[in-house]
Amino acid sequence: MKNLILALGAGLIIAAPAFAQNSPPKPTAEQLAKTYEEDQLSLEKCGVPRNAADDYRPTPLLPDQTRAHRVTTDQKFHVETVAKGLANPWALAFLPSGNMLVTVRKEGLRTVSPNGRISELIAGTPVIENKFALFGMHDVLLDRDFAINRTLYLTYVTTPPGGASTG
Repeated sequence: MKNLILALGAGLIIAAPAFAQNSPPKPTAEQLAKTYEEDQLSLEKCGVPRNAADDYRPTPLLPDQTRAHRVTTDQKFHVETVAKGLANPWALAFLPSGNMLVTVRKEGLRTVSPNGRISELIAGTPVIENKFALFGMHDVLLDRDFAINRTLYLTYVTTPPGGASTG
């Protein structure tokens, strides 16, 4: 038995480097130039593209599938802040009334009116225990028949009362 344990231990020590995670090789200047030239979405200011050094290029299922055109003109967006003071707002869904349901990651669910009034936490939602920073209320989706059945769907991560800290 002792010999078996020693053999297994020695085998693991010898095999460990094979299971180690290796960082990808650094690309050469030529490989980087080629990647930036052929990949319209790679920008030097975004860092080194993944797989630039190994010349791996996935084959698209359809022609031009991976060749979305880069936006080269200024886009006219109008950003309007509706509400301030929500800590970690995550997602929203528009209610038929015009109000928005807003998930607040570390708290729960609130409504925000079009004029920016923020409600108290909505009762009846799951209790959020924040043992980890990303735990909390995440997405909200209204059922397609919400106006009739008042059903909505929530995604959240929490630690159950008395439960272990898992995610």
